[in-house]
This record gives sequence, structure tokens and C-alpha cells, in this order.
Amino acid sequence: MVKRYAWLQIALVVVVAMLLSVSHAQRGRVGARRAGISGVGSRAWSPVREFRANSFGAGDLPKQQPASGGGVLGSSIYSGGPPRGSRPRGGRGAPARAAGPGPLSPSQRQNRVYDPIVPLTVTSTTSGAGSSAMLRAQQISTGTRPIADLTGLLARKADGKATISRPYVTSLAPAEEGMRRLAMLTGERALRSKDYKQAFASFEKAWKISHNMPEATLSLAHTYLATADGSYAKAAQYLGKTVKLFPYLPLARVHPKDFYADQAEYQRVLSELEQHVSDHPADGQALFVLAYLRWRDQDGPAALETLQAALMNTEDKQLTASIDLMLRGMGGARDAIADEGPKLQAPIDLAWAGIRLAMPEGFTADRLGEINRVLLATGGKEGEFRPKLALSVYPIGKDVDVKGLMDSVTDHLNGKLGVEDVKIVDEATVKVLDDKAFVRALTCTYLGQQVALARVCFIRDVPSPSGAPAGTKGRRLAYVLGAGVSDRQADQLIPMLAAVARSLAYTDIRRPVDLPVATDGHLIKDPLWGYSMRQPNGWVGSFRESGFDMGQFDLLLGGTVTPRVEIIVATIPETHTPKSFGERAIQLQIDKGNDIKILSQGPATLGGQKGHQFVMQKQTKEGEHVETSIEIGRVICVPAGDGTQRMYALVVRTRRCPEAKAVALMDQMASGFKLMPSSRE
Repeated sequence: MVKRYAWLQIALVVVVAMLLSVSHAQRGRVGARRAGISGVGSRAWSPVREFRANSFGAGDLPKQQPASGGGVLGSSIYSGGPPRGSRPRGGRGAPARAAGPGPLSPSQRQNRVYDPIVPLTVTSTTSGAGSSAMLRAQQISTGTRPIADLTGLLARKADGKATISRPYVTSLAPAEEGMRRLAMLTGERALRSKDYKQAFASFEKAWKISHNMPEATLSLAHTYLATADGSYAKAAQYLGKTVKLFPYLPLARVHPKDFYADQAEYQRVLSELEQHVSDHPADGQALFVLAYLRWRDQDGPAALETLQAALMNTEDKQLTASIDLMLRGMGGARDAIADEGPKLQAPIDLAWAGIRLAMPEGFTADRLGEINRVLLATGGKEGEFRPKLALSVYPIGKDVDVKGLMDSVTDHLNGKLGVEDVKIVDEATVKVLDDKAFVRALTCTYLGQQVALARVCFIRDVPSPSGAPAGTKGRRLAYVLGAGVSDRQADQLIPMLAAVARSLAYTDIRRPVDLPVATDGHLIKDPLWGYSMRQPNGWVGSFRESGFDMGQFDLLLGGTVTPRVEIIVATIPETHTPKSFGERAIQLQIDKGNDIKILSQGPATLGGQKGHQFVMQKQTKEGEHVETSIEIGRVICVPAGDGTQRMYALVVRTRRCPEAKAVALMDQMASGFKLMPSSRE
């Protein structure tokens, strides 16, 4: 378990490599020190070099150190020299105390059977108080953290697909002037001009000057490969020396083709090697070199298969050790560096939330059931703990910042049923969508399962759109993008979250009443009351004690749920008709002081049953402003025996919406309502 949490700590460092682009001037030694908790299970955290951020999870590689400073190979995957010190360790600290009431987690929420879909507006945050502050004090020291000082957003493709624009190295000569640089540059010019004699002499000179320089041994391997003439022993020997000096070679951004005269020369070298292996399938040295070239050509499966074949066809201890190092390096990196994170689907527009993003391949959208949630998606396979991706949005007050919001969100998590032992692993300020954001990684136990979580909070100021209804004000919105995996999948967490974060793009926020309703969404079944209905995609829905409540947030109206659709079921005397019951319900609302005017009424069907529909205008006073809404109720009655009947009412509520549009929405929603046998019968 400790090892997995350590992976989470390493993974959070990777968010910088995935979310952020760091200039060489900004890069350097980035260390961290975590103060251990005095108590059971506490462990100190060792400093972490920035290499961990860019090595894509190669934490299990051997601890051999390449030359001081890391050289050109090292700078192609990290800056500030090779990794030093031990791998960071994670551990579970003392149990966290239960969360108290906060803006996102009022104490009474978890005791309710039914949560009304009323979006939360964060007007203030915990501001350092509450459980998240206590957790942070326990888990995170005030010293520099691994990701605290890194800035700059990674380039994002226009189509939202994730990318990392880190160029390949085309010269292995050191930057410092001197004999080593001169020898390496001379050798590279000779190799590109096919003057192999001069190339050998220059690279060997560089090797003699510094015997711990992997760039020289790799250059010699390239040269011996080009002049193999049926024997790949020397190429394998120097490639083996390189990986021993620099075990992280599979992670370096270097390709042999960039050091030959042209692509045709590289193809000649590769074709001759492939033909040799075909003629001599038991030549372990040739197989070792071929595996490396296949890896560089981004054919990871073929590279690993070829390395396995090389291992099976050699008894030489030195070659066996080199193959083992290469295998471990490829194995630790292949998944992450193949695509710099998971592949993404085509971007989807969440127009009512004003944002676009792309989900990882294999993820599908789930039914929304939590307030303020605009996306919930699940990946993985049935029968295992499946990774989750979620996006929520909150209208916020002018004094709320990203860190305070993150604290409130953490408090909300800590107060949820089934969630225990929430721990903050690491946190930092970063940039998302060219603005300040805050990232936090956590662990917790959910229904007995160890879970790793990471979240990114960022804020958007939205001016009042042109042509908006009178009274529409500019808004501040906070977005929270989060991901969760089991502790066994912790190394996948940050690459996944970062890939999705890079796909984010703001769009114009649109009112839900102006958007088409996708009624092919998730099927809602209530066997107790005997009905089913489709919950539109993008709508939040929640079962109530006798029915269902669903709708979509109108962020331009401050998070008001409009449109909103309710299914209300009740057992009533059989003496009522749909019309008489509806009239009685409306009169009760009027008697309570509601200003309701019936615009029209008449026969209508629901679930194949004849009923009655009321179209009403309702006015409510909000300060000096009078808000007008259109509400439509369609009622049917189904005999239940014993002198009673079940009343089903489908209610559509809209604000600042034309009557005709509200009626059309009712017709669309009613067409998906079905009656089914009730378990009460």
C-alpha cells in the first residue's frame, strides 16, 4: 500500500510535466519535504528531483547514476541533472477527524433520503478552517513542494487532443565548450557524411576524455551499427554500456535516424539488421540492437518481444544485464510515453456549462445524480474498480479563490457517506486555460476500497452576454475537474487528469432552455411506483420519496434549475379525476400566496392514459424584480383497487422561457414516460 501511495505522490509531480511547460531557465532542482505525522504509519518524504516529473513513472529503475549533470541525454527527459536520493515514500497518517458543516457539506445533507436538485452557490469558503485545513496541516509541510514553483501551460492542439511538444535531441555534444564538445561535434559531422573512420576516432576520443559519458558510448553504438557488416557485437557492446551508464535511456528523446546522413541511410542500416536477424534468429546481440531500434520507431510491443527473444538467446552475463536494464526501462515507460497519457475521444461540448473537453478512450458518460455536476464518466471493465472522471461547476462569490474553493470541495468529500480517512497527498498552484488554478491529490477509503483522487479547480469570470434577458448579470464560475482510481491504478491517475485538462476549452455559455433536449439518455425505472422515463443527457436527476426530480442548471441565471421536470406520484381517492385533482393542487398553491394564472388547460395523454394538462404562469417577487415562470402539469389517474388510485403528475417548470417552448418540452418529455407494473400491487 505504501508503494502505491508513493506512486500517487510521484504521479502528482507528473501533472506538471503533463499540464505545464517549463522553460530550462525555470527548471532546476525541485525538492520537497513532507513532515511526518507523529503516530502510527507516519513516514518522512525524501526530496524528489524534477526527473521524477518527466520520467513517466520509471521509479522502479535501478539507482545507478549517470554522469554528473545528466548530459544531453538527461536533459531530453529532465533538467537539473540525474535523480538523486531515494524515491518518495507515501504513507497513511493518523486518521482525519470528521468534517464539520461547510459551504458544500451542510451537516444535515447526509441524513436526507432525497436531495433536491438545488445547485450550490459558494459565496464564501472555509478559508483555512475546517477539515481540509487540518488535513493539510497534518500532511503537507510549509516547505517547497515538488510542483509548487512550476509555471506555463503545455501547448494544446486545436482539436483538443493531448500533446507534449518536447523536441528530440539531434546532437549529443555537451553544451559546455571544451575537448569533449569538440570531439562529439566532429564525430557527428563525420557520421552524417559517412566518414566512419573519422567518426570512430572522434567518439573514442570523447569516451577517453570522460568514461562516464553515455552520449559517447551511444554515438559509438550508432557508428558500429552503420558499419556492422554482418556482426553486431560491437554495436550491442556499446549500446549495453550506454544503458548501464544511463538506465533511463528508453525515456530519452533521441532517435538514431537523426544522426545518419539521411532517412535512406537509416533505412539501409535497419533493413540490413532485420535481414541479419531473419537469417540468424538466435543472435542475441543483433536482437538486442534491433529491439532498441524498434523502440525508437515507437513499436513498443515489437521492441519488448524482441528483447525477450534476445534474453532467451544469450548466455553472456554482460549482455543479459544490459537486456534486463533495457527491459525494465521500457516496461516502466511504455504506457506513459507512448502517447503522453491516455488517448482521448473527440471533444464534447457542454454548452450549458460553457466548456468543452475530451474524455479518455473507453470512457462513457454516466447518469448525473449529484448537484452541480455537469459530467460524470466511467472507464475500465465490469467486475473491477472502474476509473471515474467528473466535472462540476459552481457559481461563486467575488471573494472566493481557487484554493479556498478546493478546501470547500475537500470538506464536502470528507462529509460524504461511505468516505473515510481522507488524506491530502500533495497540492500546488498551476495554470489551466491561461489562468491560475489549484491542483490537489488525495487518498481516501470509499466503501472499504482504497482510492486515489486528484482534482483541479479553476475560476472563470463570465460577463453578461449581449442580448441576454433583462436582469441577467455577469457571473463568476468555478470549475472542478476530478478523477479517481483505485490505489492499484494510482500511476494512471495524473496522466489521465492532465490529458483531459489539456483538452479543456471555454465556450459561450448557453441557456439550457435554448438547447435541444437529448431524450435518449439514461433510463430511469421506479418499480415501486410503476413508471419509467429517460433522463436527458446532461441533466441532473434524483429520486424522491414518491417520484423523480431532474433538470439542468442555467448558469446565466445564477445556477437556477431551468428547465426542471418532476415526476410526482401519490395514492389518492378514486373519486378524483385528473382535472379535479389538478385544480385542487393549483388552488392550494394560490391559497399559500402564490400568484398563479392558468393560461390554458385541456385533455392530454401520459403513459398511454388519458389525463388533463394545465399551462400556468407563475410570478414570484425577488427583491424589486418580479420573476415570471411557465409551469405545466400533466396529470393521469390509474386505478389501484381498494377505493384508491395512483396519481401520476409530470410537471415542467421553466424561467424566462416562451410558453410555446415550454409546451413543446412537455410534449417531448411526456412521450418518453411509460407505465409499468408496480411492486406495490
